[in-house]
Amino acid sequence: VLKDIWSALWNPRNLGQRKREGREFSDEEVEVSVQEVVSAEASGVVLTRDIASGARVQTTMKSSEIGAGDLEKIRRAAGALDDFFGYGLEVRFALSKGKLTIVEVRPLARENSQDSPASAIIMESHGP
Repeated sequence: VLKDIWSALWNPRNLGQRKREGREFSDEEVEVSVQEVVSAEASGVVLTRDIASGARVQTTMKSSEIGAGDLEKIRRAAGALDDFFGYGLEVRFALSKGKLTIVEVRPLARENSQDSPASAIIMESHGP
């Protein structure tokens, strides 16, 4: 599968598109992420900053299903990631038997900020 993904970079359609757009072939990269499947008891998303203003906010909770100790782990991890990157993040996590797994981290999107919550919220859901 990995071979197929990497070879797609050099298929005729992609080569033609890069040529039409004037992009250098040597500038192109393909990234493949492989991650373990986590059977989570709870999972969710933490927004580390206010979407509209970009200001850091206190993480609040929408559900009481995540214990206080786990919530503190999530807050510390999200805060450390925000400190490291230096900008707002959307941090996806999973909890299984007290172990916190960060599943994905990406820059906080600011599109549609009028419809977005003004504070960082952990949205909780249950795994299998």
